[in-house]
Formats: sequence, structure tokens, C-alpha cells
Amino acid sequence: MQGGGLVEIYAFDTSLADWQQVVDRLGETNRISSFESDRDEPGINITDGTFTEDGDVHATLMVNVGKQTWWTSFLSPDFIDFQGDPDVVTTTEDLHDIVEFMKEIASTTRKQVVLIPESVLPRETKHFFRVNPDGSTEA
Repeated sequence: MQGGGLVEIYAFDTSLADWQQVVDRLGETNRISSFESDRDEPGINITDGTFTEDGDVHATLMVNVGKQTWWTSFLSPDFIDFQGDPDVVTTTEDLHDIVEFMKEIASTTRKQVVLIPESVLPRETKHFFRVNPDGSTEA
């Protein structure tokens, strides 16, 4: 896939409701491996306070994608983002697992989801491939 850095999955132009729907769906499909928050609340309720402010991470969600672990630090309600380690993507099955995870996000949000190399400008970064809301994929 790539040497060094992370790979990232993004869905853009999202809302708090989109985030909550994705988190709920990931819970239903038993993908969530851990959730840590500096708020003392039961469950995973996505609010404005969930998101990173001025570099301070308030919550982290880890999910299982096949044998891989992907995570988010809730950077913004405006995009859904997950990061993964490309070094553990070693088989076609690993890549298939990523695509299925992306399809889950795309179908839940009804938004296109892209896989890109790690970037501070994700909207401007050329994607490896994308998954459309209908589940179709494009390079």
C-alpha cells in the first residue's frame, strides 16, 4: 500500500447525527474494541464535546477491521475519519476487510468514503480508491 505513515478513511460533509449513526452501526456489528473518553458518561453519545479542541483529544474509538485495528480521535464533526497502519495490510483479505468497513460507513452515512495516505489536507489528497453510498468502488 505505502511505506511509512498511516492510511486514513474519510467521509466528508458529515454531521453529529452521521457520527452517531456510524458509531451505533459499529456497535451493532461488534466492531468496537474500545472507547475512551474524558467525559464520565455511560455509552457512546456523540456531542460537540466529543471532538478534539485545540489539539486536546477528548475521546478515542478503536474498531476491528478483520485482523486490523483502526481508530479515530474525533477530529471534527464535519468529517468521519479513521486511521490505520498500512504495514498490517499484507493480504488481499486485509484489503477486502478495509473495503467492507468503508462500505459500512458509506451505506450508513449515504456519503462517499475514500481511502487516502495520511494527510493534513485530506480533501485535497488523491485517494487510493473510494466507495460510493451504493457500495460500488472506484479507483
